[in-house]
Amino acid sequence: MGHGIAQLFAQAQIPVYLTDSQPESLEAGLRHVATNLKKLVSHGFLKEHEADEIHSRVMPVSTIQEAVKDADFVTECVTEDLALKQNLFEELEELSPPWAILASNTSSLILSEIGARVKQKSRMIVTHYFNPPHIIPTVEIVPSDFTDPAVTETTRGLITRMGKFPICLKKALPGFLVNRVQAAIVREVLSILEDDFTTAEEMDQALRGSIGFRMAAVGPLEVMDFGGLDTWLELTSNLLPTLNNRTDPPAILVEKVTRGDLGVKSGRGFYDWGGGYTSSTFAERARTRDDTFLDMLRTLYAKSSL
Repeated sequence: MGHGIAQLFAQAQIPVYLTDSQPESLEAGLRHVATNLKKLVSHGFLKEHEADEIHSRVMPVSTIQEAVKDADFVTECVTEDLALKQNLFEELEELSPPWAILASNTSSLILSEIGARVKQKSRMIVTHYFNPPHIIPTVEIVPSDFTDPAVTETTRGLITRMGKFPICLKKALPGFLVNRVQAAIVREVLSILEDDFTTAEEMDQALRGSIGFRMAAVGPLEVMDFGGLDTWLELTSNLLPTLNNRTDPPAILVEKVTRGDLGVKSGRGFYDWGGGYTSSTFAERARTRDDTFLDMLRTLYAKSSL
């Protein structure tokens, strides 16, 4: 996530300092930026000289202090570990200029908890990108009660400058918007698989060719308006009582994780990926995925500019 977000700043003609606690990860991040930019060139989103200029704006540094000492906007992308983030933000407040906005890319933690030890909390905000961040258009912006409204508006403007679609929540909500809806879908999908109504392949194909196809063009509330809210009242009245509403993790997911079937990185998840994880096999599968994403992205941006 970190190198992809750094790339977005650079694409918006903003110089960015990139750092990591592991030197090898920092080097890998720069290589990934170069690879991402080549793919954007091959798909016609950039020209080669533009890609070179963008890459030159991503400047690696070895310490956090070097990265943030002159920064106006700081984004952290460490793992979803509350204690780690609390320590990091305490350090960021001390090392960055007092006017710098401090943003977290958390997908599940609450900003008030992340910034528990930050004195000037008004400068904190969540910017939640989706993987891969240099492609997926939406970015959720989540202020807290203590976030300065000017920080929220500055962040919205910055995300727009990056060419993304900023979605600003009115107030904090666990999981924000997208992950809450995604979790609800996943719960029902896994329940259907557990009860053996279909296969993983059929389930994915069913959703790609229906909900996924429609929602790439119109959102769920637009779908409801087109279908008629009276019709949806009948549908929800009939179906909601039958849907899964458990609050514990689905057994099918627990069983796979217990067996070590973790998905692409282990070679098997809901699908057989043909062997264990290596950096080269994972990269190849990600490239195929990203090619599809970029084809979809071109259509989406063409639609949004009409």
